[in-house]
Amino acid sequence: MELLREKVDLLRTTKKYLNNQLKGVEENTKVIIQERNEMLKKGEKADTIALLLYSNTIQQNISYIDRLNANLEKIALNRSQQRMNFQRMG
Repeated sequence: MELLREKVDLLRTTKKYLNNQLKGVEENTKVIIQERNEMLKKGEKADTIALLLYSNTIQQNISYIDRLNANLEKIALNRSQQRMNFQRMG
């Protein structure tokens, strides 16, 4: 039973860490999008390499956000299963 409690605590800690990561990446993505949009407003004066790098970073961030969300869903499912196991034992 102690092992189940420890696993649930670990899942809770991991969920908190992933949520913090998710929040940071989402905030970073918003800033990058704003900076890219400011460059686009400059029109011909915009640095095409910088725009490409901004777009690439945005795509990578979106991919990372998707992975974090998938991990959070797995954790939620695992926590639910552990709670059911804990209730059966208790």
